[in-house]
Amino acid sequence: MASLLLFAFIFGVLSLNYKATKKLDDNCNLACFLSGFKVNVNFNDTACGSVLGSTFCFKSLYIDEILLKSIDGKVDNVENPQSFSASLTLEKIHAIGTLTGSDLNTDIGVADLTLHDASMNFGMSMTTFNYKGYDLVDTVKSDMKVDLNSNEMDIAITCPTGNFLCKLLKFATNLGDLVSSILQSVLNKEIPTLEQMIDSNLTSIFNQTNHEYVMVYLERMEPTIIPVPNGMTNLTESSLFDMISWASTYLFGGNSSLGLNNLIDRFTKNTGSFVVGFGEQDTFADLSDTILNVLQFNNITIPDINGTLDFGLKFLNISGLNTWNKMEFFEPLRYTKSETNVSICESQPYCDQQLKISSGLQMLSINVSFTMNASADGEMINTSGKKLHEEGNLYVLVTDNYLEGRIQVAIPNGKFEEYSNNQCTNITCLLALFQNGTGIPLLRVNTSLDILKMTAASSSIEDGVQHIINSVADVFINRYKPVIPAFLNGLVNGLGGDAVNSLLEGYIGKSCDQDPDMAVKEYNTAVVATTISVAFVLSLLICCIAILFLVVKWRMAKQVDSEEKSTETADQEKVSECEENEKTKKPFLERLKAFPLWFCKQWTRTDPEGASLFLDSRVNIVIRVVIPFVILLGIALFLTSNTGVGATVNAYISIGNENTIVLPVADFGLMNSVKDMWTAKVYPLAILIMLFSGVWPYAKLAVLLFTFFMPSKIVPPKVRGYILLVLDALGKWSMLDSYVMVLMIVAFYFNIPLPIRHGDNVEDPVKINLYVDECYGFVTLLLGTLFSLVLSHVVVGVHNFLQHNPEDNKGKEGLSWKPLFMYTRFLVTKIVIPVFLFITFVLVMTGFFLTSFSFDFNGLAGWALKILGQSPERTFSVVDLGTQLPGAAKEPNSFAVRITQIVYFLTIVAIPILHLVSLFALWFLPLQRKFQSWLYHACEVFYAWSCIDVFVISVIAAIVELSQFASFMVEPMCGAKIDALGMSIDEIVAKFFGEEQLIEGHETCFEVKANLESGCWLLFVAVVLYTIVTIAMMQIVKRALAKRLPTPEELDKMHENCIEMKEENTDVPIASPVNVVGADGTPDQHTLEPVEPETDSNKEEEVMNDNIKEEDVPQTVTNDEQDA
Repeated sequence: MASLLLFAFIFGVLSLNYKATKKLDDNCNLACFLSGFKVNVNFNDTACGSVLGSTFCFKSLYIDEILLKSIDGKVDNVENPQSFSASLTLEKIHAIGTLTGSDLNTDIGVADLTLHDASMNFGMSMTTFNYKGYDLVDTVKSDMKVDLNSNEMDIAITCPTGNFLCKLLKFATNLGDLVSSILQSVLNKEIPTLEQMIDSNLTSIFNQTNHEYVMVYLERMEPTIIPVPNGMTNLTESSLFDMISWASTYLFGGNSSLGLNNLIDRFTKNTGSFVVGFGEQDTFADLSDTILNVLQFNNITIPDINGTLDFGLKFLNISGLNTWNKMEFFEPLRYTKSETNVSICESQPYCDQQLKISSGLQMLSINVSFTMNASADGEMINTSGKKLHEEGNLYVLVTDNYLEGRIQVAIPNGKFEEYSNNQCTNITCLLALFQNGTGIPLLRVNTSLDILKMTAASSSIEDGVQHIINSVADVFINRYKPVIPAFLNGLVNGLGGDAVNSLLEGYIGKSCDQDPDMAVKEYNTAVVATTISVAFVLSLLICCIAILFLVVKWRMAKQVDSEEKSTETADQEKVSECEENEKTKKPFLERLKAFPLWFCKQWTRTDPEGASLFLDSRVNIVIRVVIPFVILLGIALFLTSNTGVGATVNAYISIGNENTIVLPVADFGLMNSVKDMWTAKVYPLAILIMLFSGVWPYAKLAVLLFTFFMPSKIVPPKVRGYILLVLDALGKWSMLDSYVMVLMIVAFYFNIPLPIRHGDNVEDPVKINLYVDECYGFVTLLLGTLFSLVLSHVVVGVHNFLQHNPEDNKGKEGLSWKPLFMYTRFLVTKIVIPVFLFITFVLVMTGFFLTSFSFDFNGLAGWALKILGQSPERTFSVVDLGTQLPGAAKEPNSFAVRITQIVYFLTIVAIPILHLVSLFALWFLPLQRKFQSWLYHACEVFYAWSCIDVFVISVIAAIVELSQFASFMVEPMCGAKIDALGMSIDEIVAKFFGEEQLIEGHETCFEVKANLESGCWLLFVAVVLYTIVTIAMMQIVKRALAKRLPTPEELDKMHENCIEMKEENTDVPIASPVNVVGADGTPDQHTLEPVEPETDSNKEEEVMNDNIKEEDVPQTVTNDEQDA
């Protein structure tokens, strides 16, 4: 570079023509690069001399070899540099000159010149003037000297034309001195002109810089006044900016784990340096190649000389990144004190509505290793295909860096509060909030440029270039070091502040289109409408069938009443005849042929022995119509539930009382939850939820509808009773999904109120809440399950009503007031049962209050919770889970939340306790059999509603599978690679945060682990014991109740009394014993009912019963004996 400067100084005012002679396309250092220069200098009449009175001139001079010997630079005073100087020595210059006569038209010969140790010295000094206490450069003074060293010149003359003057020159004894003096004279004449040009150009540059930048911006030290209209919100009282002020000052600016310096140490291996190009020591080794490729600038064109420049970094080290201090963002400016220790807002307008931004960096050093390749192929300069290849190091050190600014924002009162969630997350709408009065009143920067050095990475010649550059930098830094901070203040405040204000002006006054938030579509309207319509149509059809059979039954009864007594006698004779025919067994083919007709007629039977629950005339017509309708309605309800959204997970950022921003995280429905769980390989939980929430509710209602419509001859009452008993007992298992959801609602609830920095400004903090919101799918599933439970009780009640035997509670034992334990045979049973019942009660009650399970939040989320003062562990008991449910919901008093809480406590706490108390009362209280029977059936209902066992299974399923499912849900956010970084968030956490507590061993952004606590084992034992004891005791109680049935003698006596009463009333047919099935499906013969008239359906049935008579006719066994 210095060699280029030398040639510019020597030949800049001459007419230069550079011509390449060959293309080498080599990369070489400065000396090698200069050797490729080919210089052709055309002279005017200034390069002439005389020999023996004859004048000769150099027409041109072609320089074809330049060898650089040395180059160096230095300052006049190392401690206080005011000027610098540079020196250059050429080891050899070889040139060929064309000689002419005085007319400059006729060539007379050729001169071959070789110069040795030609040198040049260049110096530069500056004068300054004082402006506002700063010394600015006024003028530049340069000093240049060139010595061709004529004593070391070799010259040879060739005279191809035989010209006399040429021959005279050839043999001249002082030819070297003559030629040297000619060339030296030419240079001496041009040097002052060159010096003047350099001085004027550099002085002009400094003057322009001083007046257009330095002096202008030295004036820009006071804040710009931006008036604020009335009716604007004072953001210094905003919860959002107060939170940012707290976070920047204490969280990121302090010494916490999230402090900026600690974070940078974490990412830079505790060095505070960003290193690229140093192999394994690189800060981000995976990104090094990408960063270096970005910092390569190739084929930069220089049009004036048709040149190209390649520049790139080989190594970059930015140090001091962990020396941040004085960080304050959005701090109310009123808290800043002046030199007199009072608020600066007392003397500055609109200061009370301005926020302060400040940040300091104690030290910043930049160390760069670079390479540069330069070449030219133009008319003025040609490097003969060679490229200048230089490698060097640049080191810059700046200290005491400090940036301070002010922000003033004018937003109309109440405008932000009116924004929808969509508008709050739209950058255009946020910028549209700004009105006149918004801007940057002041930006201020302070720094100290301590070192600016360059070192060469190659030979000593490049060291000389380095010395020149460093000398220039030393002089500049020494002259302008006090000015640089003030200059940067003005420059940043002017250019930066004006640019931001101009940008903001483009948004002021703009409007934001209304963008209301779309409500979450919690259910499929088409599915709801279709299912309810189908249920309604089918119910109408069933209603019509029921009415039709009611009319037919009424007409048949009327016809029977109008028959004559003789007809009754004939019917009785037919009955006797049919009974005799029954003794004769029909052939198999005849019976098989009659079976279809018999089977079809069973569906139309309305008599008590063969009718279904739907067509049984003893059941009220309203009940017969309503039950199928509500069953179909229940199926429709489950369909709409399973196709809708069960729950949504939303993050709510509440900005004081100003607004709340909702960030949807995920939504859950039955189908997508099961699908996601299956994809996440959470097979047990997926199967449980699909089985008990997706299959069982429909299966139960379908079977319930089946038993309601099936005739008694196809599904005997005993079988029907067993089916209904199983449906009633297992219906509660549909609650499993509801309990899992309750666990998620409470466990995943986060309420993080961020601290308030200035309590005198802000009352309500910024809060970050995470809610699992109950939606249509969950609520309808819960209500549908309760509806199904009640419905099964109703159908069981209808069945028991038809099979009820009123004589069971009569007799001596039935009417006596005795406890049931007196009817057990063994003393051990009398003692063991109450003991185990009491132990179960104590264990269950204790298990409700002991901490049974917990959720630990690990990974980055758990670590952040701990830093924010929140516990990363949640512990729960059964009671805790229910009591904390409303507080974990967005709307704690909503219908969905309160009904969930009521059902939770009712089915898990209240009913199990009531069940155990009822069993105590049933065992110990002296009651009549009637009341004991009522209490027994109440205990059956309590067991059907007691879901403590279902809850335990849901807890176990959550413990086993919830962690894996949660990891699957966050995998798309945490595990996906970020293209710009080449790593995922999980990989970043593992690499830079892996040693932190709660992260070590849990290297992910979010992990929840469910744990069983010590109290869970007592709860599990209590539930197992509860199930065994209650089931066993119900069987023992059933046997005890059977022992309180009337004796056969008491039944005969009651039968005789009934016959006597019937005979007194001749209008009533004589009663006869009829086989009836008991409440639990057990046949009974206690009920006395009138003999039904024989109908065609009876006759058909009697024909079909020929082959199954023995199986069809129940034996005379009491209800309780059959149960026993």
